[in-house]
Amino acid sequence: MRPTVPELLTGIADALAADVAPHLTDVAARHQVGAAVAMLRRLATLVPQLTPHLWAGAADLASTLRAIAPEHPDVRAAGAAFDALDPTRASLDELQAVHQQLLGVLDAVVAAPPPSPEAAGALAALLERGVVRERDLGASIAGR
Repeated sequence: MRPTVPELLTGIADALAADVAPHLTDVAARHQVGAAVAMLRRLATLVPQLTPHLWAGAADLASTLRAIAPEHPDVRAAGAAFDALDPTRASLDELQAVHQQLLGVLDAVVAAPPPSPEAAGALAALLERGVVRERDLGASIAGR
């Protein structure tokens, strides 16, 4: 889908720098616009890292949910939504929507009667893998 999120962020930064900043007479306002431009440009470089991170999280959620509650209708629906995504074409918004759907199903499954020991172990492992992904994403962003 065009424009992509990084393209939008870059376009906003370009417009602020070219069309707004030159017309500001207040020094503090110019500095604020300059800071906003820098932040938008930085975000534009970081957003592409989110897609593989969300993709891995969604795949992990879908797999774990299917393992612990394969007959749950919400698990089947959310799994089908994930399966319908094309990894080469899915937008960040589409992927995020399915990720949120899977998280909602996880809440519903966990809120149901207490999980079996096997399911509890699978959920604990899911949490551990999620923490590792978050740590790795943070390290990746900090290292840029």
